[in-house]
Amino acid sequence: MIQVLTFGTTAAVGVYNMELLDYFGEEATVQVSLIGAINYGIFLGSGPIVSFLMTKFTYRQITLFGSLLTVIGLLGMPILPYIPSLCICFGLLTGFGSCCCYVPSHVLSGLYFEKYRSLATGVTTSGSGLGGAIMPVIAGLLIDMYSWKGSLIVVAGLCLNLFVFSSLLREPPPFVLEEIVEEPSVKSNQLISSTQASSVSPTYVETDSRVLGLGLNRKDYVNNDDGATVDAKPLVVNNEPREIDAEIKKNVQNDANNSYDFKKPLLDRLTNHHSISLNSLSAVGATRGSSVLVLDKSNHSKMSTQETKSESPPLKPPKSSRHIFIFTHSGFNIYFLSNIMWNAGFSIVNSFAPEFLRERGMSPIVAAYLVGGCGFGCFLGGIFGGVFGNFKFVNRQAFYIVSNLLCGLTLIIFPFYDDIVFYALCLIGNGLFFGVILGLLIILLTDLIGVESLENGLGYLMLSNGVGTFIGPPLAGLIKDNTGDFDGGMIFAGVLFLFGAFIMLLMPCQQVFTKCSTK
Repeated sequence: MIQVLTFGTTAAVGVYNMELLDYFGEEATVQVSLIGAINYGIFLGSGPIVSFLMTKFTYRQITLFGSLLTVIGLLGMPILPYIPSLCICFGLLTGFGSCCCYVPSHVLSGLYFEKYRSLATGVTTSGSGLGGAIMPVIAGLLIDMYSWKGSLIVVAGLCLNLFVFSSLLREPPPFVLEEIVEEPSVKSNQLISSTQASSVSPTYVETDSRVLGLGLNRKDYVNNDDGATVDAKPLVVNNEPREIDAEIKKNVQNDANNSYDFKKPLLDRLTNHHSISLNSLSAVGATRGSSVLVLDKSNHSKMSTQETKSESPPLKPPKSSRHIFIFTHSGFNIYFLSNIMWNAGFSIVNSFAPEFLRERGMSPIVAAYLVGGCGFGCFLGGIFGGVFGNFKFVNRQAFYIVSNLLCGLTLIIFPFYDDIVFYALCLIGNGLFFGVILGLLIILLTDLIGVESLENGLGYLMLSNGVGTFIGPPLAGLIKDNTGDFDGGMIFAGVLFLFGAFIMLLMPCQQVFTKCSTK
């Protein structure tokens, strides 16, 4: 839903361009195109900035801040109806706010899933297509009822829902679970002294928060009377919150803030040479909604904890996970250039397709419905690309290249036939293939640089998108000023898609060259 509102609001810029051209005059084509171009450029080009902020703040905080900027920018447009102020309100504020909402929600879809990452990102991306399908139509209907100024106030009210959806974002938990066991001779209503606790060697469980200073390389074993060693049973978790004993809470905090020898039993560290009740121990961790129950293992009288150490040294993160070093990856550079091309092409379609259709004698509302058909195709294409991109037999790079080629062909033939059905088929087809590109965007990036660099890589990939969307509409506006119509601009958009496909062909060539040079 975040992508429905953010991308949908941006996709409606073409409908508003028709009204702004009437408001400022046809001679202001280039200036009006800058409003949408700045919005697109900031929306997609601020990815590295938002990517950096994601390392300093939570995803929820960033999206809430972006929601505020988006609403303020939309409300400022009808109050200050001048081209410079519109560039600031819609271009800068709404653009950057939309980016702050879009990037974290998109990254989370890739972090939560491993096996079905392509499907998850495809479904998430389809929200962009759904927004592109419904928001231009909604904007067109609102303009008919309230004028373009009044419609922006209503759209700002719709975007208030971003605060609700942003509040629901949650990052994946960093750690999973450990294990805990208990000396059977101790009953739950007895007190444990520090000497008794030394024979008990539990580990701690935390399901969705930080483990209290414990390493993940621990493994507990239980020694039977006959000397056999077996794995400890997993901890039982009770979700009933309980009140934490003040002394235990203090000692747990000390344990979390200091470095200890893990060969020393955890209970000994928790008690800190004080007698405690197991009932109070069971409340540790209740502040995060989980309490610990110690298991009674009557079949074991002797227990010991053995430490398993990792033999391999800690792995260094790849260079691509650090900001500017992402450009040392040749495959990413090719992908970066390809994204510039097809984003420039699609931004021309979004900005000027409604005005092109109106030049062909269609009413603004009919033009809005046809552009909405492009968004509907994008919605279907995002799901289609995500589903097929998840199959192992599918060559994702080839799928991506073919989608670019088909997008370009639908736009090149677009101006040559004056028929509403033909226009509808071309726009739906263009949206369908464009949705496939968006559905493959994250999974193809992950294939190139790995999931550990996804957060950084997506930020810089958004920069390439922003560069493309910033240069596309002004170039189409210049072509329109020189030729007198938008036919040349639509053909130019198709050519840009073809360039995006041909640039991606450099990637297999580069891979072959690398293999030959290593032999």
